[in-house]
Amino acid sequence: MKNYFTPVEFAKLFGIDKQTLIYYDNRGIFSPRHKNEKGYRFYGSDQILYFSTIVALRNLDIHGEQLRQYTDEPTKERLTLMLQDRIEEYEQQIQSLQQKTIALKQVMLTLGENLQQKAGKIMLIPRPRIYYQQSLKQQSKSLTGSLKEALLNSHLIFKEYSTRLLTDSLQLCLAPSVASLDGLKSCTDFRFLLLTEQEGVLGNALTIPAGVYLTYMFEGAFEKCLDQGICSVHNFLRRTGIQAEPLIFITKLWNYDTDVGEKFYIKLEIRVKY
Repeated sequence: MKNYFTPVEFAKLFGIDKQTLIYYDNRGIFSPRHKNEKGYRFYGSDQILYFSTIVALRNLDIHGEQLRQYTDEPTKERLTLMLQDRIEEYEQQIQSLQQKTIALKQVMLTLGENLQQKAGKIMLIPRPRIYYQQSLKQQSKSLTGSLKEALLNSHLIFKEYSTRLLTDSLQLCLAPSVASLDGLKSCTDFRFLLLTEQEGVLGNALTIPAGVYLTYMFEGAFEKCLDQGICSVHNFLRRTGIQAEPLIFITKLWNYDTDVGEKFYIKLEIRVKY
């Protein structure tokens, strides 16, 4: 089944065992996207970002009923309240936990920051030096097709991301190997990158110098919005005379709204020069 994972495959992405997934399903905490007539569970690739937050909460010792309270209403407000409760506990502990407390406060301040940018609007955003880890080069028939094998081959990156998502403000993105923006349409080679702007967070990190990034956010599936996104960016570049560099980050974002349910966004970041 295209873009579906068995419990063993999905658990591998996060460094957990399949029994944890079965336990979460039975407790109503997290359920597979699909069950067939024989009762076999299948998880969708569109559940990865949501489950990363659950794993991150689990690694903060939030379990059972507390975790189910979040999954019953997985809003930013609920998550903020849960993090605030955790911070108050850390502040009562010994000095070795102070660094973790400060990190969590920073996460609360930046929670949902990516989604504050209006979809369909192009912005030029300066970024300081970026520190990153990367997967091995992956291949797929296209960036708009199934990335299942590439995701499984890069499970260590996803494990690191979900483990530290709420303590180190990490960004998980896809970096295509292209010479130009138009190359996205036929790109087959790429890497998964784990980014941070904080020095010392990632071990043996590579670096990208400070620069300015053209940032474009759109709502919906990447394959449906790619042509429109490329056209919009080209028009902006022509009007401004700015030149795009062959460094592109593609970040998938997930958000939950109590009125409309879950939403998916794609953030396209292109390094530019004047």
